[in-house]
Amino acid sequence: MDGSKRWALITTNIRYPTGLSIDYNNAHRVYFVDTKLSKIESMKPNGQDRTVILQGDNLRHPISLDVFESSFYWVTRDSGDLIRQDKFGRGVPVLVDRNLVNPTSIVVAHEYKYNISVNNPCKKSTCSHLCLIIPNGIRCSCPEGSNLAIGSNYNCEAGKNKNIPKLK
Repeated sequence: MDGSKRWALITTNIRYPTGLSIDYNNAHRVYFVDTKLSKIESMKPNGQDRTVILQGDNLRHPISLDVFESSFYWVTRDSGDLIRQDKFGRGVPVLVDRNLVNPTSIVVAHEYKYNISVNNPCKKSTCSHLCLIIPNGIRCSCPEGSNLAIGSNYNCEAGKNKNIPKLK
């Protein structure tokens, strides 16, 4: 999660990806929208089994989506609509709300969406600012422009500005 081991999952047939969601109940399948191509797709977390779920002008340029239970939801750039659809593309889309003013994202907030029983190694961390989960542990990170204090893996030197004279 710290970005040090990232790799490109998709490099072809994609123009302007703007929305991403993970289906935690379906083997962490990744759903994403391409607003330029008016397309909603899904794939396995490793990038394999890429599948077009919906596409075409009737999507009205989706800009964001989220998945929950058996449905996914998306908002449109052109009309400001919020739409629900079966996550496998079956059935007809259902208009949930319309004419939203400048929508930029959609998030489903529900207590059953995430598996909160999984151990979070950052919960007990002693990082002074930001804790990032990495394979087999954590890594502490600092705000932009500051570093970990010399000899420390947990405390940032944030707040120390070397240009400000010390009071005597």
